[in-house]
Amino acid sequence: MLVFSEGVISRSHGTGTIFERNFAAYPPGKLTNWFIGLAEDPLLAGTVDFNPHRWPRSNFSPPTTLAAKIWNRVGAPVFGRQWCVPVNHAALRDAVRQQPTEFDLIYAIVLTREGLDALAAVLDGLRRPVPVILQIQDFFPRAHFGFWRAVRRLAPHLAEIWVVAPSIAQALAPHLPGKAIKVDPLFNLTLPQPGKTQHRDFTPEFRTVVLGNFWNLALLPDLKAAWRLCQQRLPGLPAIQWHCHPAGIERLRASAIAPGPEVEPAPFLTGDALFVTLRAADLAIIPFSRGVEPQTDYELYSMPSRITELAAVGLPVFCLSGRGTALCDYVTTHGIGRAAPAALIDQVADGLVALIRDPAARAQLGQAARRHAEQNFSLSDQQARMYQSFRRIAAAK
Repeated sequence: MLVFSEGVISRSHGTGTIFERNFAAYPPGKLTNWFIGLAEDPLLAGTVDFNPHRWPRSNFSPPTTLAAKIWNRVGAPVFGRQWCVPVNHAALRDAVRQQPTEFDLIYAIVLTREGLDALAAVLDGLRRPVPVILQIQDFFPRAHFGFWRAVRRLAPHLAEIWVVAPSIAQALAPHLPGKAIKVDPLFNLTLPQPGKTQHRDFTPEFRTVVLGNFWNLALLPDLKAAWRLCQQRLPGLPAIQWHCHPAGIERLRASAIAPGPEVEPAPFLTGDALFVTLRAADLAIIPFSRGVEPQTDYELYSMPSRITELAAVGLPVFCLSGRGTALCDYVTTHGIGRAAPAALIDQVADGLVALIRDPAARAQLGQAARRHAEQNFSLSDQQARMYQSFRRIAAAK
């Protein structure tokens, strides 16, 4: 199987974490990752970086590249839509033709116009037609001109489309008539034992955690300001512990936004060590969106994978999110968390203080989250469904 992705499959981001879980029982020797974009520590041994073939060699060739760069500098800030720098279709196609391996199936994890165009070039370079499962975990249809045209161009190759949120399925359906579109948030893991059972009163030992990246850097100042208010109302409230891959922490520090003193970087944890830490915590915060309504494609369509570990442990969550986001809809529909828009700092602080002071409410949310995970997050069931689909689609082709 060829795994084509925007960004290498790596543990440094949610895509890699999800992939590692769902493909844990898949023979690693039968997986190859071709990618464009971010290059970090690869998860798979068979990895090919196509970035050297991604764009035209000359910075201003062909002329459309120059036009795209000018638009993105001048027009995009005004109109809110970028012109995707054209991929070097011929160079990508020819680079694919140099690869010796043939594949039975492609599992494509793409999200932008550039990723769709690069996938089209890859398909053009293969020796024979190969069926494609398009896995969409993040979705940016309004980010670039020509996004939907790029989606429709791939339609003849697509066996199925798998998406993490109903809003993505609704947006795709008119452009891919007759194609099977399946909604699966990919919230699956081997359930840790035991779940969290104790929800204590507030003390100076109260522990609050954040997992993963701040995708929108403005969310960190919002969280810091809200937490300062919480600390004023709850003397002795410790700083939030931010468990993130070192690459994510470095990206934020490079932006000159200091996390401390309200948010303290903490060790990056996986497996049993992560679950031990989460069981000892009292509350988790998921930073996601600033406005009352979704302002970006990410806010409207994306589902942060960290819900999986938090719900599986039975840890109550408070989401920095306005209504209408895929995240807010999910946690409120299933009764596993509360939410407030990050930019409404007083409202966030009010909600956090009320939850910190109310162990019964935290227990109710945590128990609901654990029950939901037990009923819906079985990793073995998820793997069986995925692998059966792989065999069925490859055999049908």
